[in-house]
Amino acid sequence: MSPVDLISAIESTKESAAVPYLVLYILNASGQTQERAVNAVEFLVGEPHGIDLLRLDQSLRYQNYYEHSAKPPHWTKINPAHLDALDGLLVSSCNIIGLLSFHGSGYVREAAVRRLAALTTGDELKYLLIRLNDWVPAVRIAARQAVQARMRPEYARIFATNIDLIERLTHWERVDHAQFINWILEYLKSPECQADVAALLQSPDAITRRLIYRLLATPGSNQITTLLRQGLKDRDPAIRLWAIREARKQLTWGTLGEMLNVPVKDRSAAVRLQAAHAYAEH
Repeated sequence: MSPVDLISAIESTKESAAVPYLVLYILNASGQTQERAVNAVEFLVGEPHGIDLLRLDQSLRYQNYYEHSAKPPHWTKINPAHLDALDGLLVSSCNIIGLLSFHGSGYVREAAVRRLAALTTGDELKYLLIRLNDWVPAVRIAARQAVQARMRPEYARIFATNIDLIERLTHWERVDHAQFINWILEYLKSPECQADVAALLQSPDAITRRLIYRLLATPGSNQITTLLRQGLKDRDPAIRLWAIREARKQLTWGTLGEMLNVPVKDRSAAVRLQAAHAYAEH
């Protein structure tokens, strides 16, 4: 079986655990074989985001420690010099470099992060955000510099798309991310970014919408009433419940009273109960 046929057979399994083996073809082959391997990796990885990307990170590092010795070249034997093979790729290599940023070697991860930092498609940001919590200081610093350099208006929507990864940084304890996270959130709430961020309120992903609503619900904001009205009509009951609770806390009775005709008829009992409480209070 030729390498191209073998890659096609691996791709047909739809098994993401095969990705490290396909990466080896990318780094050690050329021409049609290399291009076919790139396409297979892109197919198996798809468009990873949030928790799926974190699971893939853990999976590749787990495999790095537990694979048995095999005929070289081998995933565990990859070093930074191998990444030079990516220079000649004719197709986008962002996901390939991103996967290499999940390697068990800190030297490989650092080399991958520096390559990601040179990309400007926006796809690189999710990988850089994950490496902000790397256990190797040099990798963390390189990732932070790259993320900070992207805090520009044209990147606002990409940051907002990855808000679940930003939120997860608050739970990671390897280093204290609080100050840097606050910088990112303030950047997203800035006037020049707000429109692109608010567009994510239409995201098909409920978690993204929940986090964007919370981000934009700044007390005293001129947009708070409009935002909460929209939240009360969201298809996600958790968002509607949050919106009525925030409305009770943030709005005057005159404004709140005009809005209650929606939540008082909500199909969620919890939302209707909050509306009833608002009537009782006033």
